[in-house]
Amino acid sequence: MFKSLKMFKSLKSLLFATNLSKNCLAALEASIATAAQLNATLVLLHVIDSEVPSQVAAHFKDVLGEDRWRALTAEHEREPAMRWSAK
Repeated sequence: MFKSLKMFKSLKSLLFATNLSKNCLAALEASIATAAQLNATLVLLHVIDSEVPSQVAAHFKDVLGEDRWRALTAEHEREPAMRWSAK
């Protein structure tokens, strides 16, 4: 965590890019705490081709709440994955 967040006070949102591995949990918790201190929005960016690991899913359920997690996973299942190609 930053000792002084004075230089970041103007931030309105933080981007947390993750692969949702177990190793990302400490960084996620630090990002949540930092966003809360700055009263900023935390944006989670994750792109995968496979299922969310169960230990990470459990953590996100705790953070977001069961209802919000279910809504997000249902939305993900309804929408087709976006494909990017470099030309």
